[in-house]
Amino acid sequence: MNVDRLRCFTAVAEQQSFTKASIRLNLSQSAVSYQIAALEDSLGFQLFTRDSRKVLLTRTGKYFLECIRKIINEYNTAIHLSQQLELGQVGEIKLGYLSFTRKPFLPLFLKRFKNENPSITMQHASNSIPGLINALNNGDIDIAFTLNIGFRHSEKLSYVSLSKEEHYVLLPSDHPLASRTSVRLCDLKGYPFVSMDPEVCVVDIDWLETLCERHGFRPEVVRTSKDPESLFMLVQAGIGINLHTRYAAEHFNTFDLPSIPLIDEDAAVDFLVVWRKDSDNPCIPTFLNKLGVSLSV
Repeated sequence: MNVDRLRCFTAVAEQQSFTKASIRLNLSQSAVSYQIAALEDSLGFQLFTRDSRKVLLTRTGKYFLECIRKIINEYNTAIHLSQQLELGQVGEIKLGYLSFTRKPFLPLFLKRFKNENPSITMQHASNSIPGLINALNNGDIDIAFTLNIGFRHSEKLSYVSLSKEEHYVLLPSDHPLASRTSVRLCDLKGYPFVSMDPEVCVVDIDWLETLCERHGFRPEVVRTSKDPESLFMLVQAGIGINLHTRYAAEHFNTFDLPSIPLIDEDAAVDFLVVWRKDSDNPCIPTFLNKLGVSLSV
């Protein structure tokens, strides 16, 4: 399909003049005449009848014009949508979030992004840190929001720290440290810990052990749990204490356990946005740009 010839045809049909059509198309009259003659030759039927005053469509030409207008409109729409897709203005983006961790700004940001980019649909899923990284590497998600706990740096991934996530100590109300306004890791030496099951979040125990070892002791993890509610129940029962992010301590603590800030600087972890460097999804730069993140990092 020669689109230029079809555009010449519709211009001549609408203007009923080769001269006026050439002006509209910014072409010479001879160029327009050549395109129409070539089109009629390729079709095998006459499109126009000509007299001294104007150019008129033949009966077949009128029918052909109706059909061609639909094709050209669809062609122009396809070009427009493809250009929007290339610019990241239309499409889909799949977002992943670390379970039990949220940032207050995210819902507001996502709502604003949706309002400003109505042609970009968003999918949402939560997972563990290893699950998010695997999903990124497999292309199952485009962008992940996660903590820098056990995060394995990869040449395939780019990331930016958006903020620091504080950790709190959760303990039963009758615990010797329950009346404290803050604690340090060295204060926790000798107390039993409970943690998430390694099958659910292996990095939870790894991070805890690494953190405590930097402060001179190895934590004794006496019980593990497969879900936060059971974990907090173990804390309430006095089985052990637990370290959790501020969000989890505030939003998943249905037992109203005391949560005390952990003030050691290395106990705070980065809240990251992570994406694949080689992803060809043009919506990723649009999303990150709105988030204030540069892809050049």
